[in-house]
Amino acid sequence: MCIRDRVCPVSQADVQEMIREIKGFKLLEGFRGSPPADVEALEKALMGVSQLAMATKDQVEEIDVNPLLVLPKGQGVRAIDALIIRG
Repeated sequence: MCIRDRVCPVSQADVQEMIREIKGFKLLEGFRGSPPADVEALEKALMGVSQLAMATKDQVEEIDVNPLLVLPKGQGVRAIDALIIRG
């Protein structure tokens, strides 16, 4: 299983690197008056998906969360839609 070209389980450093690779990362830091996003919650969510992938690797082929909204700092993230394909 992998998350965005990384093999699970991903480390905290992997997650932080992946987030900073996002083309729109500047938007997460706060841009043109918008508040900074809850990057810590995004990190925790990605770590959680990695842990879920590892815990279910014999039963689940794919996990797709799209979109995942990152709310303003301190407000968390929200998965709007998710798909889990059993293996």
